[in-house]
Amino acid sequence: MIRTAIIYLAVILISACAAMQETPIRSQLEVYQYNSVARKYMDRPTMVSVSGSQGSQNLKVSFDSYGAGSPGDYVMFAAKHADIYAAHITKFLEWAATATVNGDAFDKKIGNAPILAGLSLNFTFHSATASRHYLELKLCSLGSCAMGMDDNSGLYFDESGARTLLSLMQQLKAGELPSEDLGEKYN
Repeated sequence: MIRTAIIYLAVILISACAAMQETPIRSQLEVYQYNSVARKYMDRPTMVSVSGSQGSQNLKVSFDSYGAGSPGDYVMFAAKHADIYAAHITKFLEWAATATVNGDAFDKKIGNAPILAGLSLNFTFHSATASRHYLELKLCSLGSCAMGMDDNSGLYFDESGARTLLSLMQQLKAGELPSEDLGEKYN
């Protein structure tokens, strides 16, 4: 009962964040999701947007998932925590390089990072094979990270995507994400 109430509160908070004016930005970032029919991780249409003003920008990464939408279909990143996000992403990239050289396949939690009150992101190293590794991000509310419909409800980034995400975190920290609405020039 309490867990259900916490999840509803988290969804309300996320919806409030999502209701802020968002500006889509160009990015090569791709989210992957496991496709049980193809039996492999496949890229999904991915959207990146920014909200807030310079210095207090938020970054949102969302994707079109297989099946019905769920709270796990997007994540938000707050500028004030960009250093923590970047450190976790950097650790993933280091582990992926070492695991590939060693031919290791494993799953291991990297760490958590706050988003806003009561919400955090869980960063996990996930190996699909000894040569294909993914950074998994899951939205958590007060320690519970099971908000999606199944165990594959997180956002998965391959090594290239993790490098792109790291670059976005550096831009977020510096307040350099574009905030101009590209659609405004089409009147």
